[in-house]
Amino acid sequence: GRDQRRSTLLPSPDSMFDPSAFRRRHPDPAAAERAFRKPSTTVWLGSIALCTDCFDEAIAFYVGTLGFHLRSMAPHTADSTFMQAFLVDADGQDVLELIEVPPMPLGARSVTQLGFRLPQRTWQLLRVRLLAQEYPFTEVGDAVFLEDPNGVMLKMQSMG
Repeated sequence: GRDQRRSTLLPSPDSMFDPSAFRRRHPDPAAAERAFRKPSTTVWLGSIALCTDCFDEAIAFYVGTLGFHLRSMAPHTADSTFMQAFLVDADGQDVLELIEVPPMPLGARSVTQLGFRLPQRTWQLLRVRLLAQEYPFTEVGDAVFLEDPNGVMLKMQSMG
């Protein structure tokens, strides 16, 4: 089950911030102290799941307008009456999962903005694509702001 997959390198969630529990598992007290005094600042976001009540429009937008690639689409694992789609970047890295849901009231959405950082050339190509498709956006400095079909604000910022 779930407990069998837990890493033996990390403390259990119950003792995550208890240095003494870490020391009991790891004989080197200096290593335990360093681990708790110097937390990692590197965090990689693997992907984001967005629930959408306009599934087809969302796929068309993220693939046709923003340029993501559709890796796969299948019935949702939790409820096969709805679909899910996995979108990847140009390098094949997972970026976004779209999950079809029944119609939602406007205030029920929990994600209001997503920010993406793009290489300068990719950002310039996106800007040209938006202009060519006459997709409404606002440009502020090195970023463009636009809404997806669900009303989620997207900040697309150049890295260069």
